[in-house]
Amino acid sequence: MLICGLSSKHASMAWTVVTFLVVPVLVIENKNPFSAMAESTALLKRTWGEQLVSRFSFGGIFGLLSLPAIALVILGFYLGGAIAGFICIAFAVVYWTVLALVQSALQAIFQTALYLYARDGQVPAGFSSDVLGNALG
Repeated sequence: MLICGLSSKHASMAWTVVTFLVVPVLVIENKNPFSAMAESTALLKRTWGEQLVSRFSFGGIFGLLSLPAIALVILGFYLGGAIAGFICIAFAVVYWTVLALVQSALQAIFQTALYLYARDGQVPAGFSSDVLGNALG
């Protein structure tokens, strides 16, 4: 599907880039959503240039970490018993829930560090300037 000359994949990627630092801008600078989107875009362009391509993917890392839960679900179906299947699926759901919470928290921390780096040019404690400088672009 094309939207204004962009495929839905490209439109989705553009939206992700534009909104990448919106939450830190909203929280730290207390701006409205439209100003936060504009600030996010400006910070990303100023710090990492026009060729933004994410090299750091929490989704990929946590996708791999979710494989044990998938194995648990498969094991539950393989065992065939209702109780064993239910227990395996219950453990998988708990594991996925904890994994999603950890991913969300780590991603928010990383995005906030990127925001502070883009805004102030200073590396927050606990982060490397190489990691932040090369995280995008």
